[in-house]
Formats: sequence, C-alpha cells, structure tokens
Amino acid sequence: MGSRPLLSKALNVAVFRRDGWLCCWCKRPVIFAPVMKYLELEYRKAGDAGRVAYYHAHWTRDGAPLLDELGAVIDHIKAGGANDMDNLATACNKCNGQKSDSALDQWRTRSANQ
Repeated sequence: MGSRPLLSKALNVAVFRRDGWLCCWCKRPVIFAPVMKYLELEYRKAGDAGRVAYYHAHWTRDGAPLLDELGAVIDHIKAGGANDMDNLATACNKCNGQKSDSALDQWRTRSANQ
C-alpha cells in the first residue's frame, strides 16, 4: 500500500473545527497534539514528570496513556479514500486505532456488540 500525502495543519484544524473538537465515533472531546505536547512540557517544568504523560512522540499507549483518550487525530471515513473534507473526520486516538481500516458500517456494528 502506497503512502498517502500528509494532511496540512490547516486542513487538520478545519476538520477539527467542523466537528467541534469531538470524536465523531465516541463523541468525547479531543485535544490537538501540539497542545498535548505543551501540557507535557508544563507538567515536567512543574516537577511532576513521570507520574502522568500527556505526550509521546510516537503516541504510544504506555508512553502517554492520555493521548489514547484525548489525542485528536484525523480519520478517513472510507479507508484508502480521498484526503478531502467529505472523507475526513475527527477521532480520538483510541477510536481511530479500533476502527483501523474497517468500513464505517462494519466498525459501528462491531463496536455496538462490544
């Protein structure tokens, strides 16, 4: 599978704004990654490093568990589809990982049964 061109920051923000900074799948609020990184830096400056991690460069769950619940990502509604506003949705990192490349109706059925 070929790599897709990166989405511009402007397009990311446009999708997040359109969706009201809510995950389209679970309806929970999400936070833009640069804000999560800023929170991590402020947290470390306050001397609380190591207890809770807001940010990790590789978005690992064990490295930064709050990214899983709060980290805003762009999901392609139709996996492998176009990088246009109609095929992009705001998602939390957790829902995006669970949906993976499933078709939307297939993912909704699977998540409803869990």
